Formats: sequence, C-alpha cells, structure tokens
Amino acid sequence: MTTTNWGTAWVYNHVFSQYDAVVVLVRRSKGWHRRGTVQRLINAMMSGTPVIVERLGLVEFYLPESYPCWFKLSRTFESVLEAMINQMVKAACVKEGMEIASKFHPRAIVAKYLEAFGLLEK
Repeated sequence: MTTTNWGTAWVYNHVFSQYDAVVVLVRRSKGWHRRGTVQRLINAMMSGTPVIVERLGLVEFYLPESYPCWFKLSRTFESVLEAMINQMVKAACVKEGMEIASKFHPRAIVAKYLEAFGLLEK
C-alpha cells in the first residue's frame, strides 16, 4: 500500500478503522528514540478510532484527566478495557480524542502562530 495517491492520513484512517481500539504506549527508551509518542497519539485520535493511552511523561501535558480512556498506576489498563465494553465510553473516547487532535491540525497551528504575532484577523 502506498501513500502516493491517498496521503498519509488516509493510511492511518484505513488501518486504524479496522480495529475496535488503538493502544498508545509511552516509549521508554533513551535519547531520540523516546520522541514521537505525542505524534502517534494525535495520529491515532484523528482516525476516529477509540484510543487507549498510557498517561505518562509528556503525554500528561496533552491529555486531560477528563479523557475517559487513559491508564496509569491508579487506573489500570484492564479497568479501561472493561469500561470500553460500554458503547457510550467508546463514543466519549472518540469525541474527546477528536477534540484533542483538532488542536494539532495544521490550520489550528497556523492560527496560533498568526495570533501570537498579531497577524490573525478576528
């Protein structure tokens, strides 16, 4: 499968839509290998598939505690999986995930840049 005709976003949406949920774990390696967790998180959320997220490190800055599908020490992976049986919880994960991801859409990033420099017309 190539991304030439459809684009990278199409590939993510096509692949992730085949699953009930996507799990994003924080990379624990050292150095530059740790990078990319937030990018993987945003890509998964933009697909519209429920995303179960390990809420550690840098991810904590981007993922509010109100997001229903995160896990950490006090909230286990198993408890999140059990909650995901409820379709309302899945829908809430998708809805809030899309809201989180929309903040990283290129239009939103450009708008923040323009606003920061007083170039955005309201």
